[in-house]
Formats: sequence, C-alpha cells, structure tokens
Amino acid sequence: AKAKDRKALAKASGIPAAELLTLARRCDLLRIKGVGSEMVLLFEAAGVKSTADLGAAAPAALTTAIENVNHTAKISEKPPTEPQLADWIAQAKKLPQVVESK
Repeated sequence: AKAKDRKALAKASGIPAAELLTLARRCDLLRIKGVGSEMVLLFEAAGVKSTADLGAAAPAALTTAIENVNHTAKISEKPPTEPQLADWIAQAKKLPQVVESK
C-alpha cells in the first residue's frame, strides 16, 4: 500500500513499481462487496483506477462510460446496473484509503 514498500518490492522482484501500484489498486477495489475481477477490469477500462476514483464517480455517468467501453471491449457479458454502481460508489466513499497514489 505504501510507495516505499512498492519500491522495495519492485527492486526485489523485478516488477516495475507502476505495475505494482496497478495491482494494489485492483486489490483495493476488490474490498467492495459485490465487485469481482471482471468488474475491476471494466472499471479500469472506463477510467476508474482506484477506490477514490470510484467514490468520486456519479452513478449515471459511470453507467454510461461502462456501457460504452464494454460495447467495444466486451469485458463483461453482464455489466453492472446503475443501482449496483450507486451501491459500490457508496461503499467506496466509506472505505479508508489504504493505497498511496505516489
């Protein structure tokens, strides 16, 4: 979660720190009840990279963005509904931020 820890892990593992940050953010999004790996990939494709991004999103706008990107990328056979997204956004707003962005 911390930048200094990702830097040390990057050095030890050979995995770039930026890639480790992406993985940490994906794992962080999985803390939201009802969100699985497919939804995380759909969020990323729609521009939502973190729980903070999700918490700041508007349900209607995110629904449209997800529908548009899923139409092209075909990530999910069953994209989330606006009420599902509203619930996930509300959950994201309540989560403590644990992943440092740097």
